[in-house]
Amino acid sequence: MEDSISLDLMVRIVLQCSEPDDVVELIRKDYANQYFRLWRIANRRIALFVHDASGIWNWDEYVIVTTVEWDESGTECEVSIIVTGGVSPWRNMRGRQIRGMKNAILELAERRGWKFRVTRPRRRGIQCPHCKAVYSYRADKIAEDGTAVCQNCACIFKPNQELEET
Repeated sequence: MEDSISLDLMVRIVLQCSEPDDVVELIRKDYANQYFRLWRIANRRIALFVHDASGIWNWDEYVIVTTVEWDESGTECEVSIIVTGGVSPWRNMRGRQIRGMKNAILELAERRGWKFRVTRPRRRGIQCPHCKAVYSYRADKIAEDGTAVCQNCACIFKPNQELEET
């Protein structure tokens, strides 16, 4: 059950398209009520969107962070959607919001004739075996016995990946 919930709250869509302007506009217009920013780094573009669903009016508190990344000379665009924060008596609201955004992007892809695949977002860092949070740990933050303290739940564990050098 936990795995299906985390899949609902973390989605990665890879689209075969060279011009993702329609994707960026769809997300900006319908799924970014708090923040939108577009960066150009060399020939790489990164768009960041934030949808804040906090407030007493909806009895739910969460934030949806969406990124769209593409290389201007390439044919692939990557959309990552992640829900974070909040304690909700209706956890399904967050999943419904993610599925709605994912379905809108996939419908756009089908209308445009783009190929796509849906996967989990790439994890960058080391995953805590207790709470499943993923963080980066520098080598100087690892104890002499090889253990680290999770930055999320404070449990002690042995990282099983290489560490960042200081």
